[in-house]
Amino acid sequence: MKKTLFALALMATFSLSAFAQGAPDKEHTPEQRAEKMTERMAKQLDLTEDQKTAVYDANFQMASSKEENRKSNMDKHDANMKEILTEEQYEKWLAARKEHKGNRPKGRRPN
Repeated sequence: MKKTLFALALMATFSLSAFAQGAPDKEHTPEQRAEKMTERMAKQLDLTEDQKTAVYDANFQMASSKEENRKSNMDKHDANMKEILTEEQYEKWLAARKEHKGNRPKGRRPN
């Protein structure tokens, strides 16, 4: 009886610790990331259909970029957004991006 209770307690402990770790984040494809960014921007900025298409293309280009080229690609992405969006939409996008950056945790994400 004691062995059975001990075994159940041990299994419960390991089950809870495994559950607490959670499922690993799934990697999203560049298409999925671009679609998600575009949907969020369309809601925030009230984009036209033509703007949505152009923004998706720019977001896809950004999402497909390699990490080592991230800075130059961010600059290109900003220039694309400035061409696509109206002045008001661009300012609103910059403010939302700045707020989003401020809410990110510092340091690297745990593996």
